[in-house]
Amino acid sequence: MPREPREGQTAVLAAAGAAGRRTAAWVRSLPAPPLPVPVGDWLAGELPAAIETAMGSLDPQECDHMAPDGRAADGTGGVDAGTVSTLTAVPVVLAEAGWPAPDQQVRLLAVAFAVTGAVRLVAQDPGYRDPARPAHPAVRRPGPRRTPGRRRCPLTHDLD
Repeated sequence: MPREPREGQTAVLAAAGAAGRRTAAWVRSLPAPPLPVPVGDWLAGELPAAIETAMGSLDPQECDHMAPDGRAADGTGGVDAGTVSTLTAVPVVLAEAGWPAPDQQVRLLAVAFAVTGAVRLVAQDPGYRDPARPAHPAVRRPGPRRTPGRRRCPLTHDLD
């Protein structure tokens, strides 16, 4: 079911696409391996393309929803499974790529996880909650978590 765009949504999605293009350009600018290897081609081609595609394809209309038959349908956030698969392969591929400097490897991991997280965030649509579905247990109303008084810590016994 289509939803009305949220305030500022178009600008945020445009900024996400621009960030994806800048990040993909940075990945393409990384030094090539000393010898040609398939992992080098993947890092210079498929990975930046996946980053650019994912950040440019984010679509809040493609979020988790109830199908017409009443079953829950997982959202994609507008990003296809092949693109997400490429992003989730980064830790495995970096283990085989010995030439990027450690700081570059950490940055590549951070980029892959941030982009994958953005896709999941849009797909799971945390800004909208179907009133028919119960809230997640982690989403609670404000209030005391414990009864006042003594607390007991299993490691240090009684605490006051």
